[in-house]
Parts: sequence; structure tokens; C-alpha cells
Amino acid sequence: MKTRTVAARHNQLALTPPLDTRTSRFYDRPYQVIGAGRFAAALQAAITDPQLSRLPLIGAIDQFTDGTDAAGDLRFTRACVAAASGGISRDASGSRAKAVPSHLL
Repeated sequence: MKTRTVAARHNQLALTPPLDTRTSRFYDRPYQVIGAGRFAAALQAAITDPQLSRLPLIGAIDQFTDGTDAAGDLRFTRACVAAASGGISRDASGSRAKAVPSHLL
């Protein structure tokens, strides 16, 4: 199962204490899930940079829109991230850039 492989790779990176790689049923449905929230929480807890740890948890672009055209538009994606993080964008090197112009939001 691919989710177990990804979970095992996560453990190999040793970014967090090892996490259980077993899947479980999704409530009463016949789907097996990894419980990715456990991995996100463990990674968040492992962040030691104070500036990085203060950033909001905003998720992925598909949590803002289900439009594949929108998600494929890098300008739109960056504007969504900036809006969700309080209007602050990052340049290509990851350095803090100026606030995103309102016409991009």
C-alpha cells in the first residue's frame, strides 16, 4: 500500500519520532487511511525556527478551491497563500518579500 510506503519514508527521514505506519478504516467505510494529521502534527511540533513556527497552518491550494484551472495558475496560487498568511509573500529564495498587492488577492 502506497500510504504505508510514504509513512515509512517519513520515518526514515527522522524528522520526527517514528510514527505508526499502519492504516485504519475510515470510520465505518471500507477505506483504509493513514491518518495524515498525525504526521502533520509531528512535523509541526518538530519546527524549531520561531519565525517559521509562527506562520499559520493554511493547508494546500485544493482546500481553497476545487478548480484545477485555478490550482494550475501559479499567480493565483501564490495570491491564495499570501491571503491565507496575512498578505505576506515569499520571493523565489524563500526570503520574506513585501506584502502582496491587493490586486493579486
